[in-house]
Amino acid sequence: MASRLSNHGFKVRFEILSNAGPDVRIAELPYRFATRSAGHSKMDRRVALQFLELLVAKATRAAIPLRLVCLVILGAAGLTLHMALLAAVLATGTEFAWAQASASVVTVIVNFSGNNLMTYRDQRLRD
Repeated sequence: MASRLSNHGFKVRFEILSNAGPDVRIAELPYRFATRSAGHSKMDRRVALQFLELLVAKATRAAIPLRLVCLVILGAAGLTLHMALLAAVLATGTEFAWAQASASVVTVIVNFSGNNLMTYRDQRLRD
């Protein structure tokens, strides 16, 4: 079973349960969390997104790489942004070459930032 476990994140219990056979026995042990006295929780939107990604990966048996899904979504958003910016700049009477260049620069910056935050967050250039 260890070879089927994902090395992404820290959702070990979910990984073990989703890869276990039908004969596995599960027992619930009650536990009461104490009030945190130091530090802070690692649970944030990023961790919730990672868990959602793990659910999708398990549901599709990793047939579609999640990085590809992020790239497609950001690529489509970038194309939409580029076309909207191009139309807006052209509407001001700017020459096509300048409109195209300005829309391209803005779109490249936005897509790079989006890919740095979402698609390649595990290899991010900076926090």
